Amino acid sequence: MIKPMRLMGVAGFFLASFILWGESDLLDAEGSLDDLLGLGDETVEPVEPVETPKQEAASVIDDLIGHKSLDIRIKTKITLGYTPGFEDGTDTGTFEDSPILEMKNTLILDYVDSDKLRVYQKYSVEAPDFEGELDEMFADYYPADFVNFRAGRFTETWGESKNFRHTNLVAREPDDFSGGTDTLAFRVLFPWKTGSIEALALSREGYWEDEDYPAMDEFGWGLRINPPVPNTDLTAAFYAHREMNTRMTLSLKKTLFGSWETYGEGLMAIDKAIFDGSYDEDEETEDDPYDFALNLGVYRDFFANRLTLGGEYLYNGEESEMTLAAGTWDILYHGHNLALYAKWKQNDWEVYSYGRYNSYEDTGIIGPGVNWYFSDEAKLQAGGGYAWGTDSYDDDYADSNPDDFDRELFFFVQLVINGSWEKTLWPG
Repeated sequence: MIKPMRLMGVAGFFLASFILWGESDLLDAEGSLDDLLGLGDETVEPVEPVETPKQEAASVIDDLIGHKSLDIRIKTKITLGYTPGFEDGTDTGTFEDSPILEMKNTLILDYVDSDKLRVYQKYSVEAPDFEGELDEMFADYYPADFVNFRAGRFTETWGESKNFRHTNLVAREPDDFSGGTDTLAFRVLFPWKTGSIEALALSREGYWEDEDYPAMDEFGWGLRINPPVPNTDLTAAFYAHREMNTRMTLSLKKTLFGSWETYGEGLMAIDKAIFDGSYDEDEETEDDPYDFALNLGVYRDFFANRLTLGGEYLYNGEESEMTLAAGTWDILYHGHNLALYAKWKQNDWEVYSYGRYNSYEDTGIIGPGVNWYFSDEAKLQAGGGYAWGTDSYDDDYADSNPDDFDRELFFFVQLVINGSWEKTLWPG
Protein backbone atom coordinates (compact mmCIF):
# COMPACT_ATOMS: atom_id res chain seq x y z
CA MET A 1 0.00 0.00 0.00
CA ILE A 2 1.26 3.46 -0.85
CA LYS A 3 1.68 5.60 2.27
CA PRO A 4 -0.19 8.96 2.63
CA MET A 5 3.06 10.95 2.47
CA ARG A 6 3.88 9.36 -0.87
CA LEU A 7 0.45 10.22 -2.17
CA MET A 8 1.03 13.82 -1.07
CA GLY A 9 4.35 13.76 -2.91
CA VAL A 10 2.66 12.63 -6.10
CA ALA A 11 -0.01 15.32 -5.76
CA GLY A 12 2.66 17.92 -5.04
CA PHE A 13 4.56 16.90 -8.15
CA PHE A 14 1.61 17.62 -10.43
CA LEU A 15 0.60 20.79 -8.55
CA ALA A 16 4.11 22.24 -8.71
CA SER A 17 4.38 21.37 -12.37
CA PHE A 18 1.13 23.16 -13.23
CA ILE A 19 2.41 26.51 -11.95
CA LEU A 20 5.37 26.49 -14.34
CA TRP A 21 5.39 27.73 -17.92
CA GLY A 22 8.03 27.82 -20.64
CA GLU A 23 9.72 27.59 -24.02
CA SER A 24 13.42 26.90 -24.79
CA ASP A 25 15.63 27.46 -27.81
CA LEU A 26 18.91 27.99 -26.02
CA LEU A 27 21.43 25.22 -25.54
CA ASP A 28 21.33 22.01 -27.54
CA ALA A 29 23.44 19.54 -25.57
CA GLU A 30 23.20 16.63 -27.96
CA GLY A 31 26.64 15.87 -29.32
CA SER A 32 29.37 18.37 -30.02
CA LEU A 33 30.17 21.87 -28.84
CA ASP A 34 28.49 23.21 -31.96
CA ASP A 35 25.27 21.55 -30.85
CA LEU A 36 25.65 22.83 -27.29
CA LEU A 37 25.88 26.40 -28.55
CA GLY A 38 23.25 26.05 -31.23
CA LEU A 39 25.90 26.28 -33.93
CA GLY A 40 25.55 22.83 -35.48
CA ASP A 41 24.49 22.08 -39.01
CA GLU A 42 20.81 22.34 -39.70
CA THR A 43 18.95 19.13 -39.01
CA VAL A 44 16.56 17.94 -41.67
CA GLU A 45 13.39 17.21 -39.77
CA PRO A 46 10.52 15.46 -41.53
CA VAL A 47 7.38 17.54 -41.43
CA GLU A 48 4.71 16.08 -39.19
CA PRO A 49 2.23 15.39 -40.55
CA VAL A 50 3.32 15.27 -44.17
CA GLU A 51 1.13 17.49 -46.32
CA THR A 52 1.42 16.70 -50.02
CA PRO A 53 0.58 19.78 -52.16
CA LYS A 54 -2.60 19.33 -54.17
CA GLN A 55 -2.10 20.54 -57.71
CA GLU A 56 -4.63 20.53 -60.50
CA ALA A 57 -3.81 17.95 -63.17
CA ALA A 58 -2.87 19.70 -66.39
CA SER A 59 -2.41 16.58 -68.46
CA VAL A 60 -3.05 12.85 -68.60
CA ILE A 61 0.47 12.26 -67.22
CA ASP A 62 -0.26 14.46 -64.23
CA ASP A 63 -3.43 12.48 -63.59
CA LEU A 64 -1.45 9.23 -63.63
CA ILE A 65 1.30 10.58 -61.36
CA GLY A 66 -1.13 11.94 -58.77
CA HIS A 67 0.74 12.83 -55.56
CA LYS A 68 3.86 10.75 -56.27
CA SER A 69 7.21 12.50 -55.86
CA LEU A 70 10.85 11.72 -55.10
CA ASP A 71 13.11 14.34 -53.52
CA ILE A 72 16.87 13.87 -53.15
CA ARG A 73 18.86 16.08 -50.79
CA ILE A 74 22.63 16.04 -50.33
CA LYS A 75 24.34 17.98 -47.55
CA THR A 76 28.07 18.46 -46.97
CA LYS A 77 29.83 19.89 -43.94
CA ILE A 78 33.61 20.43 -43.92
CA THR A 79 35.43 21.56 -40.78
CA LEU A 80 39.12 22.60 -40.78
CA GLY A 81 40.88 23.97 -37.73
CA TYR A 82 43.14 23.54 -34.71
CA THR A 83 42.40 22.75 -31.05
CA PRO A 84 44.95 22.99 -28.19
CA GLY A 85 44.24 22.30 -24.52
CA PHE A 86 45.28 20.82 -21.17
CA GLU A 87 44.01 17.49 -19.88
CA ASP A 88 44.07 18.64 -16.25
CA GLY A 89 43.19 22.25 -16.92
CA THR A 90 46.31 23.63 -15.21
CA ASP A 91 49.85 24.66 -16.14
CA THR A 92 51.11 21.31 -14.84
CA GLY A 93 48.55 19.36 -16.84
CA THR A 94 49.27 17.38 -19.97
CA PHE A 95 49.23 19.56 -23.07
CA GLU A 96 47.31 18.06 -25.97
CA ASP A 97 46.68 19.59 -29.37
CA SER A 98 45.22 18.29 -32.59
CA PRO A 99 44.22 19.42 -36.05
CA ILE A 100 40.53 19.50 -36.87
CA LEU A 101 39.90 17.70 -40.14
CA GLU A 102 36.31 16.57 -40.42
CA MET A 103 33.83 16.04 -43.21
CA LYS A 104 30.26 14.77 -43.15
CA ASN A 105 28.11 13.96 -46.15
CA THR A 106 24.40 13.29 -45.76
CA LEU A 107 22.06 11.79 -48.34
CA ILE A 108 18.29 12.07 -47.88
CA LEU A 109 15.74 10.24 -50.01
CA ASP A 110 12.16 11.42 -49.48
CA TYR A 111 9.58 9.47 -51.48
CA VAL A 112 5.86 10.26 -51.39
CA ASP A 113 3.80 7.53 -53.01
CA SER A 114 0.42 9.17 -52.41
CA ASP A 115 -1.34 11.42 -49.94
CA LYS A 116 -1.40 8.39 -47.61
CA LEU A 117 2.11 6.89 -47.84
CA ARG A 118 5.60 8.34 -47.51
CA VAL A 119 9.04 6.70 -47.15
CA TYR A 120 12.00 8.65 -45.73
CA GLN A 121 15.68 7.56 -45.59
CA LYS A 122 18.72 9.43 -44.30
CA TYR A 123 22.31 8.18 -44.65
CA SER A 124 25.56 9.81 -43.56
CA VAL A 125 29.29 9.19 -43.93
CA GLU A 126 31.90 10.96 -41.81
CA ALA A 127 35.65 11.43 -42.31
CA PRO A 128 38.34 10.76 -41.18
CA ASP A 129 36.96 7.37 -40.08
CA PHE A 130 34.80 7.03 -43.22
CA GLU A 131 32.13 5.06 -41.39
CA GLY A 132 28.66 5.03 -42.85
CA GLU A 133 25.51 5.30 -40.77
CA LEU A 134 21.84 4.81 -41.42
CA ASP A 135 20.48 7.72 -39.40
CA GLU A 136 16.80 7.33 -40.20
CA MET A 137 14.59 5.04 -42.25
CA PHE A 138 10.86 5.03 -41.71
CA ALA A 139 7.49 4.93 -43.41
CA ASP A 140 4.49 7.18 -42.70
CA TYR A 141 0.98 5.97 -43.41
CA TYR A 142 -2.08 8.25 -43.25
CA PRO A 143 -5.24 6.13 -43.60
CA ALA A 144 -7.34 9.12 -42.48
CA ASP A 145 -6.96 12.74 -41.47
CA PHE A 146 -7.20 11.89 -37.77
CA VAL A 147 -4.38 9.32 -37.50
CA ASN A 148 -0.78 8.76 -38.65
CA PHE A 149 1.25 5.54 -38.35
CA ARG A 150 5.05 5.61 -38.41
CA ALA A 151 7.40 2.61 -38.28
CA GLY A 152 11.16 2.19 -38.59
CA ARG A 153 14.15 4.09 -37.24
CA PHE A 154 13.46 7.76 -36.63
CA THR A 155 14.43 10.60 -34.33
CA GLU A 156 12.12 11.00 -31.34
CA THR A 157 12.85 13.69 -28.75
CA TRP A 158 10.64 14.52 -25.78
CA GLY A 159 10.79 17.45 -23.38
CA GLU A 160 11.31 21.19 -23.59
CA SER A 161 14.69 21.94 -22.01
CA LYS A 162 17.83 21.84 -24.12
CA ASN A 163 20.07 22.38 -21.09
CA PHE A 164 19.04 19.47 -18.88
CA ARG A 165 17.09 16.85 -20.81
CA HIS A 166 15.65 15.01 -17.82
CA THR A 167 12.22 14.79 -19.47
CA ASN A 168 13.53 13.23 -22.69
CA LEU A 169 12.25 9.88 -21.44
CA VAL A 170 12.77 7.94 -24.66
CA ALA A 171 16.53 8.68 -24.54
CA ARG A 172 17.13 7.32 -21.01
CA GLU A 173 19.37 4.26 -20.62
CA PRO A 174 19.84 1.78 -17.74
CA ASP A 175 22.97 2.20 -15.63
CA ASP A 176 24.44 -1.08 -16.89
CA PHE A 177 23.36 -0.56 -20.50
CA SER A 178 25.85 -1.67 -23.15
CA GLY A 179 25.67 -2.46 -26.81
CA GLY A 180 24.21 -0.71 -29.80
CA THR A 181 21.85 2.24 -29.58
CA ASP A 182 20.18 1.77 -32.97
CA THR A 183 16.43 1.91 -32.58
CA LEU A 184 13.32 0.25 -33.92
CA ALA A 185 10.12 2.12 -33.16
CA PHE A 186 6.41 2.25 -33.91
CA ARG A 187 4.32 5.36 -33.37
CA VAL A 188 0.65 6.23 -33.68
CA LEU A 189 -0.14 9.97 -33.79
CA PHE A 190 -3.61 11.46 -33.44
CA PRO A 191 -3.80 15.18 -34.32
CA TRP A 192 -5.96 17.11 -31.85
CA LYS A 193 -6.65 20.62 -33.17
CA THR A 194 -3.38 22.42 -32.36
CA GLY A 195 -2.17 19.52 -30.20
CA SER A 196 -1.83 15.76 -30.49
CA ILE A 197 -1.90 12.37 -28.75
CA GLU A 198 1.03 10.04 -29.39
CA ALA A 199 1.55 6.37 -28.51
CA LEU A 200 5.07 4.97 -28.95
CA ALA A 201 6.82 1.59 -28.78
CA LEU A 202 10.64 1.81 -28.93
CA SER A 203 13.54 -0.61 -28.50
CA ARG A 204 17.32 -0.20 -28.74
CA GLU A 205 19.72 -2.74 -30.15
CA GLY A 206 21.47 -3.05 -26.78
CA TYR A 207 18.35 -4.68 -25.30
CA TRP A 208 18.05 -7.39 -27.95
CA GLU A 209 18.84 -10.97 -27.04
CA ASP A 210 18.42 -11.81 -30.71
CA GLU A 211 20.89 -9.55 -32.51
CA ASP A 212 18.62 -9.27 -35.55
CA TYR A 213 15.22 -8.59 -34.02
CA PRO A 214 13.72 -7.50 -30.68
CA ALA A 215 11.21 -9.44 -28.60
CA MET A 216 8.00 -7.83 -27.37
CA ASP A 217 9.28 -7.47 -23.79
CA GLU A 218 12.38 -5.63 -25.08
CA PHE A 219 10.29 -2.64 -26.13
CA GLY A 220 9.59 0.42 -24.04
CA TRP A 221 6.08 1.87 -24.13
CA GLY A 222 5.22 5.54 -24.02
CA LEU A 223 2.29 7.92 -24.22
CA ARG A 224 2.45 11.68 -24.79
CA ILE A 225 -0.59 13.98 -24.68
CA ASN A 226 -0.48 17.59 -25.89
CA PRO A 227 -3.99 19.05 -25.45
CA PRO A 228 -4.99 22.19 -27.40
CA VAL A 229 -4.83 24.66 -24.49
CA PRO A 230 -5.18 28.30 -25.61
CA ASN A 231 -1.99 30.40 -25.36
CA THR A 232 -0.16 27.62 -23.52
CA ASP A 233 1.75 24.51 -24.57
CA LEU A 234 0.97 21.74 -22.08
CA THR A 235 2.34 18.20 -22.45
CA ALA A 236 1.97 15.15 -20.22
CA ALA A 237 4.09 12.05 -20.91
CA PHE A 238 4.64 8.53 -19.61
CA TYR A 239 7.34 5.98 -20.49
CA ALA A 240 8.03 2.48 -19.12
CA HIS A 241 10.59 -0.22 -19.91
CA ARG A 242 11.18 -3.39 -17.93
CA GLU A 243 14.91 -2.57 -17.54
CA MET A 244 14.32 0.95 -16.21
CA ASN A 245 12.33 2.99 -13.75
CA THR A 246 8.92 4.15 -14.92
CA ARG A 247 8.67 7.90 -15.43
CA MET A 248 5.92 10.48 -15.83
CA THR A 249 6.41 14.12 -16.81
CA LEU A 250 4.40 17.30 -17.12
CA SER A 251 5.77 20.18 -19.22
CA LEU A 252 4.44 23.68 -19.80
CA LYS A 253 5.72 26.60 -21.83
CA LYS A 254 4.34 30.07 -22.31
CA THR A 255 5.23 33.62 -23.29
CA LEU A 256 4.75 36.00 -20.36
CA PHE A 257 4.42 39.79 -20.50
CA GLY A 258 4.73 39.67 -24.27
CA SER A 259 8.48 38.94 -24.42
CA TRP A 260 9.58 36.54 -21.66
CA GLU A 261 9.79 32.97 -22.94
CA THR A 262 9.41 30.65 -19.96
CA TYR A 263 9.11 26.92 -19.44
CA GLY A 264 8.87 24.39 -16.63
CA GLU A 265 8.93 20.61 -16.40
CA GLY A 266 8.14 18.22 -13.59
CA LEU A 267 9.13 14.55 -13.41
CA MET A 268 8.27 11.62 -11.16
CA ALA A 269 10.22 8.35 -11.35
CA ILE A 270 8.98 5.08 -9.84
CA ASP A 271 11.55 2.38 -9.05
CA LYS A 272 11.18 -0.70 -11.24
CA ALA A 273 11.32 -2.81 -8.06
CA ILE A 274 7.76 -1.68 -7.33
CA PHE A 275 6.54 -3.47 -10.45
CA ASP A 276 8.70 -6.61 -10.39
CA GLY A 277 7.82 -7.34 -6.76
CA SER A 278 11.36 -7.02 -5.37
CA TYR A 279 10.69 -3.90 -3.29
CA ASP A 280 10.12 -4.38 0.45
CA GLU A 281 8.89 -1.19 2.09
CA ASP A 282 9.32 -2.72 5.56
CA GLU A 283 13.08 -3.08 4.99
CA GLU A 284 14.79 -0.11 6.66
CA THR A 285 17.68 -0.14 4.21
CA GLU A 286 15.37 0.29 1.22
CA ASP A 287 15.52 3.70 -0.47
CA ASP A 288 12.31 5.57 -1.21
CA PRO A 289 11.07 4.20 -4.55
CA TYR A 290 9.86 7.62 -5.75
CA ASP A 291 12.11 10.38 -7.09
CA PHE A 292 11.16 13.84 -8.30
CA ALA A 293 12.71 16.50 -10.52
CA LEU A 294 11.60 20.01 -11.38
CA ASN A 295 13.07 22.72 -13.59
CA LEU A 296 12.29 26.33 -14.49
CA GLY A 297 13.82 28.21 -17.41
CA VAL A 298 13.50 31.63 -18.99
CA TYR A 299 15.05 33.62 -21.80
CA ARG A 300 14.45 36.96 -23.49
CA ASP A 301 15.70 38.94 -26.47
CA PHE A 302 16.75 42.59 -26.06
CA PHE A 303 17.72 45.45 -28.41
CA ALA A 304 15.77 44.28 -31.46
CA ASN A 305 16.80 40.64 -30.91
CA ARG A 306 20.51 41.43 -30.89
CA LEU A 307 21.04 40.30 -27.28
CA THR A 308 19.67 37.03 -25.90
CA LEU A 309 19.93 36.18 -22.20
CA GLY A 310 18.74 32.92 -20.72
CA GLY A 311 18.97 30.71 -17.68
CA GLU A 312 17.58 27.54 -16.20
CA TYR A 313 17.45 25.90 -12.77
CA LEU A 314 16.90 22.17 -12.26
CA TYR A 315 16.51 20.19 -9.09
CA ASN A 316 17.08 16.54 -9.94
CA GLY A 317 16.14 14.05 -7.23
CA GLU A 318 17.14 11.03 -9.30
CA GLU A 319 20.42 9.19 -8.76
CA SER A 320 20.22 6.43 -11.36
CA GLU A 321 19.77 6.07 -15.13
CA MET A 322 21.24 9.51 -15.73
CA THR A 323 22.77 8.89 -19.16
CA LEU A 324 20.92 9.78 -22.35
CA ALA A 325 21.41 7.93 -25.61
CA ALA A 326 20.80 11.10 -27.62
CA GLY A 327 24.16 12.77 -26.94
CA THR A 328 27.83 12.04 -26.51
CA TRP A 329 28.11 13.95 -23.22
CA ASP A 330 24.50 14.61 -22.30
CA ILE A 331 24.61 13.37 -18.70
CA LEU A 332 22.29 14.39 -15.88
CA TYR A 333 23.54 15.12 -12.37
CA HIS A 334 21.79 14.70 -9.02
CA GLY A 335 20.90 17.76 -6.96
CA HIS A 336 20.84 21.47 -7.87
CA ASN A 337 21.82 22.43 -11.42
CA LEU A 338 22.17 25.85 -13.07
CA ALA A 339 22.65 26.83 -16.72
CA LEU A 340 23.28 30.37 -18.06
CA TYR A 341 23.62 31.64 -21.60
CA ALA A 342 24.26 34.97 -23.33
CA LYS A 343 24.57 35.81 -27.03
CA TRP A 344 25.09 39.08 -28.91
CA LYS A 345 24.46 39.32 -32.68
CA GLN A 346 25.68 42.22 -34.79
CA ASN A 347 25.55 41.98 -38.60
CA ASP A 348 27.68 38.93 -39.53
CA TRP A 349 29.17 38.53 -36.05
CA GLU A 350 27.97 36.57 -33.05
CA VAL A 351 29.57 36.55 -29.58
CA TYR A 352 28.40 34.14 -26.89
CA SER A 353 29.17 32.72 -23.46
CA TYR A 354 27.74 29.72 -21.65
CA GLY A 355 27.97 27.96 -18.32
CA ARG A 356 26.61 25.02 -16.34
CA TYR A 357 27.08 24.07 -12.69
CA ASN A 358 26.04 21.23 -10.38
CA SER A 359 26.44 21.87 -6.65
CA TYR A 360 26.12 18.25 -5.50
CA GLU A 361 29.28 17.15 -7.31
CA ASP A 362 30.79 20.66 -7.42
CA THR A 363 31.31 20.37 -11.15
CA GLY A 364 30.72 22.79 -13.99
CA ILE A 365 31.80 24.18 -17.33
CA ILE A 366 32.08 27.73 -18.70
CA GLY A 367 33.24 29.08 -22.02
CA PRO A 368 33.19 32.00 -24.50
CA GLY A 369 33.15 32.04 -28.29
CA VAL A 370 32.75 34.09 -31.43
CA ASN A 371 31.39 33.33 -34.91
CA TRP A 372 31.91 35.26 -38.11
CA TYR A 373 29.47 34.40 -40.91
CA PHE A 374 31.45 35.84 -43.80
CA SER A 375 29.43 34.09 -46.53
CA ASP A 376 26.25 32.10 -46.98
CA GLU A 377 28.21 28.85 -47.08
CA ALA A 378 31.01 29.44 -44.55
CA LYS A 379 31.73 30.70 -41.06
CA LEU A 380 34.83 31.12 -38.90
CA GLN A 381 34.55 30.03 -35.27
CA ALA A 382 36.80 30.52 -32.25
CA GLY A 383 36.18 29.69 -28.61
CA GLY A 384 36.92 27.36 -25.76
CA GLY A 385 35.86 26.04 -22.42
CA TYR A 386 37.01 25.30 -18.87
CA ALA A 387 35.49 22.33 -17.03
CA TRP A 388 36.13 21.33 -13.43
CA GLY A 389 35.13 18.59 -11.00
CA THR A 390 36.35 16.53 -8.07
CA ASP A 391 37.90 13.08 -7.74
CA SER A 392 34.98 11.92 -5.59
CA TYR A 393 32.76 11.01 -8.55
CA ASP A 394 33.29 8.78 -11.54
CA ASP A 395 31.77 11.20 -14.02
CA ASP A 396 31.48 14.98 -14.07
CA TYR A 397 31.94 17.86 -16.51
CA ALA A 398 35.73 17.49 -16.27
CA ASP A 399 35.43 13.91 -17.54
CA SER A 400 32.55 14.36 -19.97
CA ASN A 401 32.18 17.61 -21.88
CA PRO A 402 31.73 18.85 -25.48
CA ASP A 403 35.47 18.68 -26.20
CA ASP A 404 36.30 15.63 -28.36
CA PHE A 405 39.18 14.77 -26.01
CA ASP A 406 37.29 15.61 -22.77
CA ARG A 407 40.03 18.02 -21.69
CA GLU A 408 39.39 20.30 -18.76
CA LEU A 409 40.77 23.34 -20.58
CA PHE A 410 40.40 23.57 -24.36
CA PHE A 411 40.39 26.08 -27.19
CA PHE A 412 39.52 25.86 -30.86
CA VAL A 413 39.57 27.86 -34.08
CA GLN A 414 37.94 26.39 -37.14
CA LEU A 415 36.50 27.10 -40.56
CA VAL A 416 33.14 25.49 -41.27
CA ILE A 417 31.87 25.16 -44.84
CA ASN A 418 28.36 23.94 -45.58
CA GLY A 419 26.93 22.94 -48.92
CA SER A 420 23.62 21.47 -50.02
CA TRP A 421 21.90 20.27 -53.17
CA GLU A 422 18.26 19.34 -53.66
CA LYS A 423 16.46 17.92 -56.64
CA THR A 424 12.96 16.65 -57.26
CA LEU A 425 13.52 13.77 -59.65
CA TRP A 426 9.93 12.73 -60.08
CA PRO A 427 7.95 14.54 -61.21
CA GLY A 428 10.82 16.61 -62.65
